[in-house]
Amino acid sequence: YAINNLAVLLKREGKLQESLENHKKSLSIRERIQAKQGIAYSLLYIGEIEEILDTSNVVKGEESRAEMLLKQSYSTFAEYGDKPGKALAASFLSQYYFKKEDYPRALAYAQESLLAGEQLGSPEILKRSSEIIYKIRKKQGQVVEALKMHELYVRMHDCIFNENFRKENMRQSFQYDYDRKVTSDSIKAQGERMVLQAQVEKEEANRKAITAVLFIITLFALFAYNRFRVTSRQKRQIEEQHFALGKEKEKSDNLLVIQAVPGAQQRCGRLPCYPAAIVITHH
Repeated sequence: YAINNLAVLLKREGKLQESLENHKKSLSIRERIQAKQGIAYSLLYIGEIEEILDTSNVVKGEESRAEMLLKQSYSTFAEYGDKPGKALAASFLSQYYFKKEDYPRALAYAQESLLAGEQLGSPEILKRSSEIIYKIRKKQGQVVEALKMHELYVRMHDCIFNENFRKENMRQSFQYDYDRKVTSDSIKAQGERMVLQAQVEKEEANRKAITAVLFIITLFALFAYNRFRVTSRQKRQIEEQHFALGKEKEKSDNLLVIQAVPGAQQRCGRLPCYPAAIVITHH
């Protein structure tokens, strides 16, 4: 379907050769998957473009490739009971025969297409068939019938134009609503992103502040612990110094007592020396 749609778009842009190549690709795929209705449409469009390009040099009276393809498309639509497709193929055949100035066959296919268009209520088919009949009747000098078909053609043309205009307005309305919704969603999303960004930045700032506070507390704790160790060491050193001084003082006192008591040295050599007790006895 994508290739077929591309081919239709290329034809609208006037790129007939490229459109023809893509229609042939689409036909090949549809034949491979046995899509009969798709095959019929591909044959129809290929026949139309080949008729426009006039790619085959055919002697007058012989069947051209374009005519063969259009007839094959018409027969396939008829075989599968596709009335819209058959009516469209009939309008293509009527246009082909009109260009070849085969007015009887052109009129027959155009009238068949016109009748089917009325039954189906298809403005497109009615427009195509009424245009061909108008041209044929005008060639034949049947003014009244030609005028009637021309009026029908104009009505169908206006109907299609109005329908296309309505669809275009609807499309633009949908597009406007879609764009507005996208814009609104974009603004909302932008606002949400800004709020989220602010939250992220706030959390980041808080995290940095907490990290800084913890770092300061850690430094203070290390400093306090270090001061505690220093103070404890100094206190221990002072206590040790006091203890040492006390020992020295005690030794000095004992020595003074011993020197002050006659014979104490000799007695101390034989008996346990208790200087403090000796002092108390003499007093």
